Amino acid sequence: MEEAERTRTGINSLKIRYNRVYPFERGVTAFSFARRHARAFSVAGGAMLVAVGILEVTGAWSSALLWLKTHWISSYQSPL
Repeated sequence: MEEAERTRTGINSLKIRYNRVYPFERGVTAFSFARRHARAFSVAGGAMLVAVGILEVTGAWSSALLWLKTHWISSYQSPL
C-alpha cells in the first residue's frame, strides 16, 4: 500500500510540475531578455517621446501624418 501511495504522489507531483509551474518558468525565461535590457528600452522609449514632441512643436508631425494619409491610406482598399 505504501509503494502505491508513493507512486501516486510522484505522478501527481509531475502533473503539477508540467501543468502549472513549467509554463510560468518558460514565460519568465522568455522575458529575461527584456529584464536584462530594461534600461535600454526605457531610454529608447524616452528618446522616441522627445522626438515626437519636437516634431509636434515644429509642425513636422502634422505634415508627416498628412503625407501618410495622402499616399498610404487613400490607396487602401478593404478586403471585404
